[in-house]
Amino acid sequence: MKRDNESSETRSGNSWYCWVLVATLCLVQMVPIVLLYNYTSFFQVPVAEGLGVSYTSFSIGSTFGSLGGMLFGLVLAGKLGRGNIRRWMTTCMLISAVLVFLQVFMDAIWQYWVIRFLISFVFSGVTYIPINTLLDRWFAKSKGLAIGIVYSGAGIGGMILSPLLKQWIDVFGWREAYAIIGCICLVMVIVIFLFVRNSPKDLGILPYGMNENTSKNDEAQTLESSALLEPKGLNRAEALRTASMWLLVLCVFGSGIIASGVSTQLPTYIAETGEDYSIVMVFFSCGMIVSSLVLGPVFDRFGVKTGGTAICIVVLFALLGFLISPAYGVALSCIGAVLISFNCISNFVANILNGKLFGTLDFAGCFGVLNVAYMAGCMAGAPLVAAIRMETGAYDIAWVVLIAITVLMEVTMLASISSGKKLPEHWHE
Repeated sequence: MKRDNESSETRSGNSWYCWVLVATLCLVQMVPIVLLYNYTSFFQVPVAEGLGVSYTSFSIGSTFGSLGGMLFGLVLAGKLGRGNIRRWMTTCMLISAVLVFLQVFMDAIWQYWVIRFLISFVFSGVTYIPINTLLDRWFAKSKGLAIGIVYSGAGIGGMILSPLLKQWIDVFGWREAYAIIGCICLVMVIVIFLFVRNSPKDLGILPYGMNENTSKNDEAQTLESSALLEPKGLNRAEALRTASMWLLVLCVFGSGIIASGVSTQLPTYIAETGEDYSIVMVFFSCGMIVSSLVLGPVFDRFGVKTGGTAICIVVLFALLGFLISPAYGVALSCIGAVLISFNCISNFVANILNGKLFGTLDFAGCFGVLNVAYMAGCMAGAPLVAAIRMETGAYDIAWVVLIAITVLMEVTMLASISSGKKLPEHWHE
């Protein structure tokens, strides 16, 4: 009996490696995601001028990229979840690096479109689907904190790499900048291979917070999280036949609309009010870090319903701030920029509810659907807000529309939770 206890303590005590994994995934958010996804706009002017095309032609690459990411979520997400995620991430990072190097040799815009499609398709095997699947496998407790730390990496990486990327392009040229990014991606291949592990079982340990020697007070949580050891749940086809999945899809889709609509149009809106948009965008970047670190403990302490509601309330205040900010100056816009960065439905609510409603049997496959919904929302958000601005001559109606979408997010989230209460009764291995 004593030997069994010692074995259990050893397996639980070694769960510090969970935080090594978190640090690695945070680094993935900080570097390749920022360089390959978040700052493609830095190349718009030099690439368009170098290839002799319009900015509009360059921006079409973003559409091809979104389609590539959506296709991966629909076709390969389930296979990734059933396979070895370490191998998937390593292989996809390597192929992504090769594709980045191909951009050095582009001499026609159609080549850029094709490469952006391929990069987004392949790089999806490194980003949100595998990251969220790994966090679900490795954390029975403090999952919100882990999610927050990982996704704060994008904000930190943006603040560090934004001036560096601009300098690389200005000093060396856009082709050389792509070569530098390709080399960085090759380094990340090594990092992922060394530190990512498919599941705690690979190291003979338990998920973080799951201790076999639990007290009676911890028994309920241990039983609730036992699916992390023995995967149970619904497969993607079964989940898609539930109202909970489609309600959650609507919620995440709305979050994508707001994320894209605000981030792409906010600089123009601030400029039209006569203020310096660069100051506001600094607050937006800082807010991305703060929001991730603040929301993690909130979700751990109060649960997904309270955490998700808190997100919607904060986003509502942000949009109301944008609506009335012309009368109060740039200070209110800066506050709104910080608050709008709390629109983390896709990071927290989608991740946590996906596991609670549909289990771990096909977590990646189900999350792939939600990731597609978010990307579809992002594709719709920017043109929606821009079109409203063009038709009405101002952004006021656009903010009102986004406020209505925020309310819809709250309603669909609560309805998804309510309608899915009995879903765990139908889980299977």
